[in-house]
Amino acid sequence: MTTLASDSSGPTDRPGTTALDDEPRYLGMRAQTLLKMGSIALLFCLLFWPNLRRLWDKTNPFTGEPNWGHAPFVPLVGLYYLFINRETLPWNRRPGKRKCGARAATDPPS
Repeated sequence: MTTLASDSSGPTDRPGTTALDDEPRYLGMRAQTLLKMGSIALLFCLLFWPNLRRLWDKTNPFTGEPNWGHAPFVPLVGLYYLFINRETLPWNRRPGKRKCGARAATDPPS
């Protein structure tokens, strides 16, 4: 009878690890995951290209309609508000974490 265990103490010999844990990571994700995300984003851009082009023609701050010139900055303001209120977001709540913002004023002290 043969055994598949080896005597080396490599990273895959630890209990609970797999060969996928040894893959190099970029931006905190495996290269395979980044490739999948990039291909899905490319397919979405190809699928919605006519609508994206129409929106860019209308909201372009340089040659678009003047009333829509501020439109590219609206998502930036939304990201700013998410950053400011990141501690009060539901997925970021942990016991014992300090609250800030409007919810801290309405929540009873713990």
